[in-house]
Amino acid sequence: MLDEKQSALILEIALSKNDYVVLGKAGAGKTTTMEALTEIYNKQGYQIIGLSTSGAVSANLYNFYLNNTINMNICISS
Repeated sequence: MLDEKQSALILEIALSKNDYVVLGKAGAGKTTTMEALTEIYNKQGYQIIGLSTSGAVSANLYNFYLNNTINMNICISS
């Protein structure tokens, strides 16, 4: 079940034409929020792609919530 902040975020994202990045601490409800938002968009015929900089998070997204996930490996060199 979504709390008030999660519901407000979903409404804001769904009604906007802007791009969003959702950040938060572990247990903040990011996955629950994105799962609900993904369901809404999928019902409207949109395809959602989850992005993550962590292989573990990418696996979680793919296995449990999203159909398409891209794992971004970031390399910084000097």
